[in-house]
Amino acid sequence: MKIKILRKEGEKTIELEEGATASEIFRKLGESSEAYIIKRAEEVIIGEEPLSDGDELELIKIISGG
Repeated sequence: MKIKILRKEGEKTIELEEGATASEIFRKLGESSEAYIIKRAEEVIIGEEPLSDGDELELIKIISGG
């Protein structure tokens, strides 16, 4: 299935197997899931949320500091 990823750096479409969860996009992108919030249709989702073909996910980088 194809998932569109929207980030500050631009957008990218990735291919995942049917039944994939949101956390699997990070393995595909080589990123840490702890560094991002995932939004689908203005709703924040968690890593175990199942994805559907054609989903558009926005990855928002978490910025922290002291």
